[in-house]
Amino acid sequence: MTRSQLFLSTLISFLIGIGLYRWISLPLLYPLLFCCGVFIIFVIGRRAPLLLLCLFGLSLGVVRATVVSELAQLPEGNTSLQGQIVAAPDIRRDHIKYTIEIPNSKSQIPNTNKQKTNSNNQITSAEQNNDAKILVRALLYPRFRLNDEVSFSCFVRHPEPIEDFAYDRYLALSGIATTCSARHFDLVQSSHWSFSGALIDGREWVTAQLSRILPEPEASFEAGLLVGARRGLPEWLTEAFGRTGTTHLIALSGFNITIVVNLIMSMAIKTIGRRHAFWFVLLAISLFVIFVGGQASIVRAGIMGCIAAFAGHVGRPSRGINALVLSGVSMVLVNPRILLDDAGFQLSFGSTLGLMLLSGHVDRWVHFLPERFEIRGTISATIAASLFTLPLILCVFGRVSLVSLFVNVLILPLIPFAMAAGTAALLLSVLSLSLGILFGAATWLILRGVIMVVEFFALPDWSLLHFATGQYWWLLLYFGLFAWVWYLDRRQRAALKISQA
Repeated sequence: MTRSQLFLSTLISFLIGIGLYRWISLPLLYPLLFCCGVFIIFVIGRRAPLLLLCLFGLSLGVVRATVVSELAQLPEGNTSLQGQIVAAPDIRRDHIKYTIEIPNSKSQIPNTNKQKTNSNNQITSAEQNNDAKILVRALLYPRFRLNDEVSFSCFVRHPEPIEDFAYDRYLALSGIATTCSARHFDLVQSSHWSFSGALIDGREWVTAQLSRILPEPEASFEAGLLVGARRGLPEWLTEAFGRTGTTHLIALSGFNITIVVNLIMSMAIKTIGRRHAFWFVLLAISLFVIFVGGQASIVRAGIMGCIAAFAGHVGRPSRGINALVLSGVSMVLVNPRILLDDAGFQLSFGSTLGLMLLSGHVDRWVHFLPERFEIRGTISATIAASLFTLPLILCVFGRVSLVSLFVNVLILPLIPFAMAAGTAALLLSVLSLSLGILFGAATWLILRGVIMVVEFFALPDWSLLHFATGQYWWLLLYFGLFAWVWYLDRRQRAALKISQA
């Protein structure tokens, strides 16, 4: 094997080690790894460098998973708290969620000198040196900003799973271990100007301005596409997007960012050449991520988009896959929880992998489609990304839309035009609100068409199949996908050799 393949195998083994720590009891892991090492060294010996490297990566993954710090957790009950808002406020239709950091939390955690066992059978100390984060649900008004120091009273609760949704593990991704609802806040100290605060203000301005030039629900839909805002969409429309497998469109995600990046990359290659296209896309993604506030989910989506652009830049899927896995390992190394608990990371990774491995083959199958406006490239990228996220959707969400692929193929080519038209209308509205409304009509027309398609295909009861969540055997479908891609690559190389003979 080449050095590149050995490196890739080690990285994949590291990720498997993180997963094994979740599924296998810790006391069984170390003897298992020890026995595997003895077998490789004394039975196979030097003839198996690949197995040794894989075991090394597996061991590193297990070790990294064991040192995940326990989150600082406030005791349950009525209490008065004071802290600082440390994340962008999450504004919804009828409430706001603030992430507030409470200082000196270790004095509020009971039994600080005792040991406890977490859900992964990990023995950790309950004593915390970090400040505790709490997610507070509040009324829409008054509004508070990032870095404001506030005081409030509420009943603190420890989050628990909601039906099949591991809500506690989802919050743990952001370092949050407690939640509460507060009706009254007091401002202790206003925040000073900061770059991150200015970005959040910019996002709020975009959302408010879109509401002035577009009606609802199109304004909220466009705000989700441009800046990742979630508020404003009615429940019936959110459910329609869910039933058609197009939920990734109503907020920024790795799925649609990689699709849009693939489209922009193809257009840039044709206009400014392959040599400069990657740097143009890289700059565009970086500016976009900074503008929308740099939330963790969008940063991950941006990274995956850059990796997809890099694969197109080098023109070699193998190098792109190495870069993709390395970026995934880097993010998991910082926060091991995202590997198994962050559906956004998983879907971003899967969609980017599909673009690298399968989009080229699909593009040849749909050669009869027109290349104008990158229709063929967008459809082939959509099919490839959808196929490589299907097993994850079955495993995590427990439902699959039978019309998802068809609906995505219909509406995804329209999304870049909706984003471009919305941006143009937004900029023109700065000069004149009437001009912005006039040009916003094109945006409304595109978004209205997308919503009508989603509504139409969400109506049939047979369009959505439900399965039990947490069924990891669905992931075995990836073996079939990889075998299929290997067969297609092998047949393509054989055809190439015949044509050159």
